[in-house]
Amino acid sequence: MQERERVAAAAEVELARQGAQQGRGAAVILGGMALLAMNVERFNLLGASSGVRVQTWASALAMLRDHPMGVGLDQFGRLYPQYIDPALAATNEINTAHPHNLLLDIALRMGPLGLIAFGWLLAIFYRRMIARAGQPSPMRAVYVGALAAMTGALVHGMVDSFYFWPDLALAFWLFLALAIWPAAE
Repeated sequence: MQERERVAAAAEVELARQGAQQGRGAAVILGGMALLAMNVERFNLLGASSGVRVQTWASALAMLRDHPMGVGLDQFGRLYPQYIDPALAATNEINTAHPHNLLLDIALRMGPLGLIAFGWLLAIFYRRMIARAGQPSPMRAVYVGALAAMTGALVHGMVDSFYFWPDLALAFWLFLALAIWPAAE
């Protein structure tokens, strides 16, 4: 009789765990739907801010076509008024200092060689950190965290500035140093 009670209790615990997981999933879905229903601009992928970004990227691509070797460090803001979409010329977007896209920013500031060098550094980072994160180590959580942070920063960099601010550049180089530093035993 005790065996049946233990099996029944274990089944109840498992059902409760599954119900809690389904409840959390439903809460996330309902929360997302509520944000969409509220029409919050930050979560609207086709909102006004997104349209400005797309126009800025188009201007940056035109600048890159005219300057395939890049325009130099911190020169985007000086040249941008010549390339800005006329619909944005009378707004504060005329003062934009960067193209709000990491790849365009690096290509315009440092040219194709800078873009290749940045890609090479990222390849080193990911190759070493993925290998280290897969090994049992007291530093494993740090390696996984660094991978997540770098990935998040790069994803954010597709729609905003990621690298060319001193604090963000410092974080990038610290993560890279963690990858290059000899692995903890």
